[in-house]
Amino acid sequence: MSDNPLDKIPAHNRISIRAVLVHEGEDAAANGIPKEEILETENLVAMTSNFKDSGRMDNVYTHLPVSNVQNIDLGYQLHQSGEFIAKSKP
Repeated sequence: MSDNPLDKIPAHNRISIRAVLVHEGEDAAANGIPKEEILETENLVAMTSNFKDSGRMDNVYTHLPVSNVQNIDLGYQLHQSGEFIAKSKP
């Protein structure tokens, strides 16, 4: 069994949660927000989260599940590769 907490969520909901995290990373990249800054912000927000059953936590962003960090990173990679283009917000 995977330690990814998203695998415990029904598939139709899991896809949308992953999509949100990927989009968050892509949107941050499109707006020039450094990846480390968005991850640190997410980490601070997660520090006060009530969602504690989150699977294996990241070694650097210790309040975030590894899967969240990976999905945000994927969004950055997609933006940098040009495979997924979001317009920067004014």
